[in-house]
Amino acid sequence: MTQQDNPHTDSWTKAWLIIALPAIALVAYGLFSSVAQARALSKLRIENADQAATALCRSAEHQIRDTLAQILSRAAGHFQAGRRIDPFSGRRPHPWLGDIFVWDARLLTRWPGPDPPTAVHDSETAKRIIDIFENTHSRSTPESARVVHFATIVHHGRKSILGYISIASPPATPFMVGVTIDSDRIATSLLDSHFSKDKHLKLVRRGEHGLNTKVHTISPAAEPYVIVLDQQFLNAQLHTALRPVLLYTTIAALFLCALGLTVRKFIRLVQHELALTSLKSDFIASVSHELKTPLALIHMFSEMLRENRVSSEDKKQEYYSIIFRESARLSLMIDNILDFSRIEAGRKEFHTEPTDIGKVVRDTCETYRFELDDKGFEHSISIDPNLPTIDADPNAIAQVMVNLIGNAIKYSTGEKTLEIKVTAETRRDRHGVLITVTDSGIGVKPEDRAHLFDGFYRAQDDRVRKVRGAGLGLSLVKRIVDAHHGIVDVESRLVKGSTFRVFLPQTQSNQGGEDIATRERDANKGNANQAKG
Repeated sequence: MTQQDNPHTDSWTKAWLIIALPAIALVAYGLFSSVAQARALSKLRIENADQAATALCRSAEHQIRDTLAQILSRAAGHFQAGRRIDPFSGRRPHPWLGDIFVWDARLLTRWPGPDPPTAVHDSETAKRIIDIFENTHSRSTPESARVVHFATIVHHGRKSILGYISIASPPATPFMVGVTIDSDRIATSLLDSHFSKDKHLKLVRRGEHGLNTKVHTISPAAEPYVIVLDQQFLNAQLHTALRPVLLYTTIAALFLCALGLTVRKFIRLVQHELALTSLKSDFIASVSHELKTPLALIHMFSEMLRENRVSSEDKKQEYYSIIFRESARLSLMIDNILDFSRIEAGRKEFHTEPTDIGKVVRDTCETYRFELDDKGFEHSISIDPNLPTIDADPNAIAQVMVNLIGNAIKYSTGEKTLEIKVTAETRRDRHGVLITVTDSGIGVKPEDRAHLFDGFYRAQDDRVRKVRGAGLGLSLVKRIVDAHHGIVDVESRLVKGSTFRVFLPQTQSNQGGEDIATRERDANKGNANQAKG
């Protein structure tokens, strides 16, 4: 049974999704809250700046109106007292004030000018001012006296603002006083002092406020100047809002990645454990069957021989062979199970000693020679005569060969060949012995190759399932080789067969000894050659 076939996998996945989804929702809610709080903070700061701009506009407008009311009242009193000269002697108390106009329904007088003041009636400016004064006077009431009004006129060829008041008098004798205002100068001499208190605000001409969405109108006297929020201040608020959002997003992303990796690793671990449990269950069932089969055969044929129910001598020999073969297979299976359980529990002890690997391989192959010949195998063995001595457990290495040769016999169906080579080898700067076992069996599928040395694992192939086995042989090979600090690998093609390679390294002490022996042998050869010469 594979991990994908395990019925518990989906349940575990759903269980962890139930845990992971609320965590993701919590992170998303936290991110949303962070964004909302950052935006609220930025919005609050911008609103506070807008309120400061509104208060500044109100303060500036009151100052302008109060200043104009005082100046125009003084000019009106000066004129009504019969003094026809400029009340300020041509010098304005504020640089943003221009010409003063007085209208008494008969005459429009302008200061500064010659003494007496100049009467202006013919110019377009004079006609515009008289129209403004007449219309205002016709709508004026005693309550609106000395209230500053504003109007737009063209004076000296440029657009200007006219600030004026109506002086309370009998209706038959209207009296109006006005003054032109230079908005550029009012911006520099009056309004700039207000902006030194708040650097978040900026005074600009209308239409030159860039990306600002809200414009604060100061006063008609200051047209076309308006107050807007400083663009750098707005950008800073944007960055203030983005900084915690980016930080929280980064932390949330890292948290989700860690959570996802943890969940994935846990699910894989659970899947592996469930698959292992399933494999162990299959192993128990398979081993029970595997043990019963040879025992039943041994019992049946031994009983027939014991009761002398076999008359032919050839049959007796055949039954003896079956009993021997099945008992050997049963013994191998039990040895594999016991050794695997000891290795898994960490109780297996390997008794290493200087070992001639070639001799171990040759002796093991000799025990299989009769069976190989009987089953029609073409087999050969090649052993390098100059093999280094390896510190190894001879019985464990023999068990490795037994399992590799046994697999080759079990899984070869059509063409039956077995080739075994033992050579000196160097891998990863380590000297040692390489055992190569090549067969012409059914081969291994690529998807099964990664699990070939796992305990209790059997390939998902019908041809493999037809052959009896517990799935422990190659796993035991892997563990024995690992215990000897060696390397085992496989190269296989479907139907073409498999090649297993087992590399057993020398220990450091042995490597030094072998190097000395090699140098001595080379020196002896050199001396012999010199003697011949």
